[in-house]
Amino acid sequence: MPALALLSAAFVVGIEQTVQWKYGAAGIVGLLLLTIGIRMKGDTSLLETLGVPSRTAGVAGRIAGRRRAHYVEEWASVLAGDPEHGVTLSPVRQLRFALGFVRAAVRMRLSDILGGFWKPIDWTISTKQRSNVFVASGVGLQVVAISMHDGLYALCTDGLEWTAAGGIVLYNAIGWLRRVRGIELAAVDRPDTEDE
Repeated sequence: MPALALLSAAFVVGIEQTVQWKYGAAGIVGLLLLTIGIRMKGDTSLLETLGVPSRTAGVAGRIAGRRRAHYVEEWASVLAGDPEHGVTLSPVRQLRFALGFVRAAVRMRLSDILGGFWKPIDWTISTKQRSNVFVASGVGLQVVAISMHDGLYALCTDGLEWTAAGGIVLYNAIGWLRRVRGIELAAVDRPDTEDE
């Protein structure tokens, strides 16, 4: 008898680990709901009975903060669907949407918290002159560090490759940050130098 209990426990743990590996936390929740019975009575599902999607959307609204309170109403309307036009969401789909709302709310809150940290970076990469000063400063610090640590000979032989690579990496990183942050450099208007 203990061998049968051990075998069944190993089977259950194996299934649980496989579901977790393949589907993650959502798979475990789904497996749990499947084992305790998704349907309670009639067409009412366990998710609807417990109000999981609407409560999850409420949690997302609290995470997003007071500044974004208007999203709670929008999220509730998305979860309600559009019954007049025959659009209704299943409880599992509502839960997926609600988890997406939580993810969006966390990203909004992180954007609020970390927004101040981007200001000096945006200021530095917003003009070509400041970007060039930043790259030159980085390369200059690298030149000073190599010459102080290894000497002038090492700087002239092997150090030039490292400083050039450092400059290229910084220059490409600034270009990437400009694209990510949506910063475009303004075109420089140069006056005509034609003599009349």
